[in-house]
Amino acid sequence: MDDLVIGIDLGTTNSCVSLYTEGKTKILENAFDGRITPSFIYFSPDGEIVIGEHGVKMSVHKPENGIYEMKRLVGRQFDDPELQKSLKYFPFKVTASPSNLPLVSVKQKSAICKKSPQELYTVLLKALKKYTEAKLEETINKAVITVPAYFNVAQKEVTLEAAKDAGFTVLKLLNEPTAAALVYYFENDTDKTHRSLVYDLGGGTFDVAVLEKRFENIQVLCVAGDTQLGGHDIDTCLLNYVYRILRTQYGYDPEASSDDKRRLRLKCEDAKKELSTVESTVITINGMVSKHPKIKISLTKDEFEAMTDHLFKKTIDILDECLRSSKISKRSIQEIILCGGSTRIPKIQKLVSDYFDGKQLNKFVNTSECVAEGAALQAAMLSTNRKQKIDELRIVNVLPLSIGTWGHSLCHDMSFLIKRGTKLPTSVTHVFVNTETDETTFTFDIYEGERLDLRKNRYLGTVLLTDVESAAPFQKK
Repeated sequence: MDDLVIGIDLGTTNSCVSLYTEGKTKILENAFDGRITPSFIYFSPDGEIVIGEHGVKMSVHKPENGIYEMKRLVGRQFDDPELQKSLKYFPFKVTASPSNLPLVSVKQKSAICKKSPQELYTVLLKALKKYTEAKLEETINKAVITVPAYFNVAQKEVTLEAAKDAGFTVLKLLNEPTAAALVYYFENDTDKTHRSLVYDLGGGTFDVAVLEKRFENIQVLCVAGDTQLGGHDIDTCLLNYVYRILRTQYGYDPEASSDDKRRLRLKCEDAKKELSTVESTVITINGMVSKHPKIKISLTKDEFEAMTDHLFKKTIDILDECLRSSKISKRSIQEIILCGGSTRIPKIQKLVSDYFDGKQLNKFVNTSECVAEGAALQAAMLSTNRKQKIDELRIVNVLPLSIGTWGHSLCHDMSFLIKRGTKLPTSVTHVFVNTETDETTFTFDIYEGERLDLRKNRYLGTVLLTDVESAAPFQKK
């Protein structure tokens, strides 16, 4: 019998594995019977590597050895401003490799162990593979893995390489909002032509996508997002608030201790979750400040919403820009689908609903599992195992970021070869003129991004053309 194919949601905060078989989708629990696994790796001083919830607990006594939010490091240069912003709040140490890539440093067995984001991804994926095989009692080598819709080429390549190193053949990298839409369309009867918008705010990334279902085809019409915007940044707003109080009222700087930084982030995350259901909460800090053994910081829902309002509105701005740039009217959207753990926040739900003039939102029962379930459905469509037979939907995606090259040799203008939002696959023809009479090779750099100044976009690589016809010599009359 042909191999089973699983779906993996490789999240910033949590990861989840799902399988579609014999007509239904199910979540595959990890070794501790958890339906989701924290994307957390703990390197113990004695050399052991612990994944997930157990690793989170073990890191309490040595937070600098607990690695999390690897997704924020993947596919980035060390001097990337967004990466540098994240490093301020990590208790673990990140240094630059000779090629300017980030390396996470931890101490094990009296030696410094350095791991690239790709290697950390591999460790996590190996653990998920081990859990899955134990649950199914068979070898699993094939998978569909979800990625943010706004992931760039470098981030996707790192994900593919890490999966390969973990022993997976990846049949497809599926956009997270598309995965959520797949679940919706399989669970709900829709008209022959139906247009939906997916608002996906997770732990570390934000995506918005508009999809249109026409009979058995799903067309992604537009995507937008921010790979540095999510629940982590909401927690950081609370964390900065707590930092200010400790400095100004108690004369204590918590950033001097990696242990305190990690403890306070966890407390702020808990406070955020509580304020989704209650009007106020108290952050209690024990034994951190010598002359103040117990500190209580009160926080109301209104205060929380005020300090995070700029982040919430930023997601609406991205949503609005996505619709306007693709010339899609919000009135043409029949369904708004929320996914990602951060969409549990009532203020976010209100902002999204208000943008669509009070339209009712479609909220998954478990927002932390729907993306993995969508990946499982896509996996079943690509599987040849008869247990995974499923009615296939054809998904047509779009290019999330424009591709271009130098527009003029004397300046740094970006010449856009393929614009974002172009249906994939696609082909394009561009004429390059060779003005040199003795040159038979031609090179040009390829960039990804939307900035008119090419230097502010992401360099992807260089294309070399050989056997180019040289220019005809200039003839004087």
